[in-house]
Amino acid sequence: MVSRKPQWAAVGMTILALSPGWGLAESGSDTEQSSKEHWSLQPVASPKVPHADHSWVENPIDGFILEGLKEAGLEPSERADGRARIRRLYLDMHGLVPTPRQVETFVDDDGRLAWERAVEEVLASPRYGERWARHWLDVVGYADSHGYEMNQPRPNAYRYRDWVIRALNQDKPYDDFVFSQIAGDTNGEGAATGFLVAGPHDQVKSPDPKLTAQQRQNDLDDMVSRIGTAFLGLTTGCARCHDHKFDPISQKDYYSLQAVVAGVQHGARPIRSRSSQEREERGKALEERIRQLREQLRSFEPLVSVAETMIIQENERSEEASEPNAMALKPIKGRGTNAAGEGRGQRGDRGSLGRLPNISGGEYSYWQQEQGTDLIRYTPRLQGRAHVWVSWGVHPSHTENALFLVDRDGDPKTRTDQVELAKVDQTRLANGREPDSGEPLWSGLKYVGEWDWRATSAVLVRAGDAKPTTADAVVLQSGSERKPVSADGRKLP
Repeated sequence: MVSRKPQWAAVGMTILALSPGWGLAESGSDTEQSSKEHWSLQPVASPKVPHADHSWVENPIDGFILEGLKEAGLEPSERADGRARIRRLYLDMHGLVPTPRQVETFVDDDGRLAWERAVEEVLASPRYGERWARHWLDVVGYADSHGYEMNQPRPNAYRYRDWVIRALNQDKPYDDFVFSQIAGDTNGEGAATGFLVAGPHDQVKSPDPKLTAQQRQNDLDDMVSRIGTAFLGLTTGCARCHDHKFDPISQKDYYSLQAVVAGVQHGARPIRSRSSQEREERGKALEERIRQLREQLRSFEPLVSVAETMIIQENERSEEASEPNAMALKPIKGRGTNAAGEGRGQRGDRGSLGRLPNISGGEYSYWQQEQGTDLIRYTPRLQGRAHVWVSWGVHPSHTENALFLVDRDGDPKTRTDQVELAKVDQTRLANGREPDSGEPLWSGLKYVGEWDWRATSAVLVRAGDAKPTTADAVVLQSGSERKPVSADGRKLP
């Protein structure tokens, strides 16, 4: 699965097998006779339906209801009209009144199966499980908080509640319903084990080991009692101290059952289901596919967003600085003007999905100095990591060996702290391609890496040879993550 959410459930589960004889005290005990008579331990039988031929009886349940009425000296009420019957059905099963359309549909239906259709519609609705799950949650003492004086919320308790709702709406067989709530970690129904820890839990711990042991014993007693009352129709709490005086539970029975749940703890754990491993594997495969697609998409995304960048151009001044952000170190020979048009590198270049439009202003500066001469210094006055892009003016007459460097102290005279950013051929565009024509163009942005910047750091442009060397916009964008760098500013492996 892509992501695993924790649930409020039992941790450290074991299988509980309730044998048919569980709860029957040993021969000779005081509870032996009562165990044979206790209603919840009687064998399942199919009794004869009373009054089966009575006109009022439409199904076997009606026969037993009629028998109870007669024993009390009562007679059945007159049949309610259609409007009252459909309202009673919805209020009993959903806790909500039917819509006017549902009422009219039922009242207008004269067919003998109208009631059956209405009942099936009610049972098929998600509202059925939401309504009747409340009764089961009351039995197990479900709550969204721990209780006691702290009463802290259980943010994931709802997973057990939702499991009960789904079980009712899916008409889960009762034996599965029981087994899953006691040992759901063994059959892929992990959320169902919230049954065991649905009750109150004392979170205030004590340095007194005796008190801590008492608190733990109270947790286990709550689990044992809930199993007895919910699934066996027996109260077990009295057997915590002695053989039960009323229900057929001995103290030995009690602690035998407690041993089964002794490893259960309140806590959160990942939900495991029959298909969880398959979903996890599928999720990992999807994550890898997403990673691959993102790598492919990078070639179509703009390298940088202008709104998130610092653009430094020649003679641009910082409002907080006493000197320009970009300063010419040698006299400028001249300026080139990008050719008119909307093609790549032209003055009206609008860019594309994979690159920015022409942000150079349509012009670039150029120098003609001997090789190794520093021509211009760009000072961002930025501290931290930043991605860097450089650009230049393109023309067939320009140098093929211009150098862009990082100068850590911002002083061109000290070269021991300078590191090469890139060596560029200014007769070509930033993507390395030779232009289709010999007209002056903007190169576009060339990415030269992610670097660590000091307040004094600067970008230098150095002449590669005696041919014209150009300089244009430099773009910096905050780095996405911090990686180690060497003393000279280079990224380390």
